[in-house]
Amino acid sequence: MKIDYSKIVTNALSSLVAAVFVGAAAIVWHAANSVDERITEANQDIVRQQTALKATQETIIPELTSMKSIIENLRAEILSLSKLLADADALPKNTEYKSGEPIILDEFLRDKDPAWSKRETDRITEQIDIRQMEIYEQRAPRRTTK
Repeated sequence: MKIDYSKIVTNALSSLVAAVFVGAAAIVWHAANSVDERITEANQDIVRQQTALKATQETIIPELTSMKSIIENLRAEILSLSKLLADADALPKNTEYKSGEPIILDEFLRDKDPAWSKRETDRITEQIDIRQMEIYEQRAPRRTTK
């Protein structure tokens, strides 16, 4: 009996190539499914965030609109009172009435410091940044150390 070593080697190499191909296909299939799962999870997280933002908007916008209306009414009332005081000649000395501007006595001026607005903006921005980091740390996946 004669053994054909060339056929044995050819069949072995063919089996090896087929096994490598099947293994590579399995790895690609697993990676594709893994990416799909991550995309699905990210999509669900985005939907939750959008829901939270929409709820925040729906809550805050009516409140802001209401506050704006109240502020505009107060502004009109202050302007009306300023006009009445000017017409009644009841303004303090060195105080002028300018149409459309409220009369504010020096003792009640609060925003004399021009940098107040920037400091307040910086303070609020810092609060937002801190809160964003807190939320991020709560949502970020915990990394395990080995």
